[in-house]
Amino acid sequence: MQRISTNDVRSLTVGSVIGTILTTDKGRIRDVVSLLRVAEAELLLFGTIGPQSELSGWIERFVIMEELTLSDATNEFFRFELLWHPEPAQGGPGGSLQKVELIPGGAGTAWRFSDPATSGKALQLVGDKRLEAHARQYLEKEGFRAATEDSLRDFCVYYGVPIPGRELSVEYNPHEVGLLDLVSFTKGCYIGQEVVARLDTYKKVQRRLVSLELSEKPAKLPARLASGAEEVGSLTSSIFSDELANWIGTAYVRPAFLEHAAPATYAGERREGVAKLRRV
Repeated sequence: MQRISTNDVRSLTVGSVIGTILTTDKGRIRDVVSLLRVAEAELLLFGTIGPQSELSGWIERFVIMEELTLSDATNEFFRFELLWHPEPAQGGPGGSLQKVELIPGGAGTAWRFSDPATSGKALQLVGDKRLEAHARQYLEKEGFRAATEDSLRDFCVYYGVPIPGRELSVEYNPHEVGLLDLVSFTKGCYIGQEVVARLDTYKKVQRRLVSLELSEKPAKLPARLASGAEEVGSLTSSIFSDELANWIGTAYVRPAFLEHAAPATYAGERREGVAKLRRV
């Protein structure tokens, strides 16, 4: 993993976790993964994008001289993604993540750690499969409820988190998504390292992921963002926020849009929409 991913994982000790990115030879995001060291010679790896078979296949492509055995541990562990609204006004009553420690009782081990794909805005709770029912009861007692696809999308757009398969995909690089905290610029080579380093050195990043205020519902997604006749970005996700009583969205925009901070236009469902930068 040190040789094929972006972060410096050599200092990972038993019982600790680190986030890192698997990139293509063009520096694009293949997956954002969490590495949990459960023993001196055993790692648990949790992916974000796509099925397990694609992730293990990707890793196996780059196994050259290493003594490495890959196995699918999906059925041995449970995995919960914990999303929450910090302020009651932004989502009603909910569990406090500060109260969620290692699950007490039961047989086996559970771990809690920040989800690297969300820049710490969500947590992962992972543990022995035998603890799953106990963990679920514990979380429900703390106020957590099972998310739907819509509630997951709403959370991501509200907090500017990239949605796997949409804003987080092989179409984008770590600079664009804003995941440079998972990239080491001193550890040496990895797949795609030259491209990622060159983008940083020469300031050649062509777009950035941002949150936008929208004047109305987009006619379709993705939606072209324009300033006059010039295209300045692409609106990739949108929701109506009850808390803000307004449409908001997530978009990839060009540096010029950020520099001038001028509104952009897009095709709305009823009329031409106006998009402005939004602080998250």
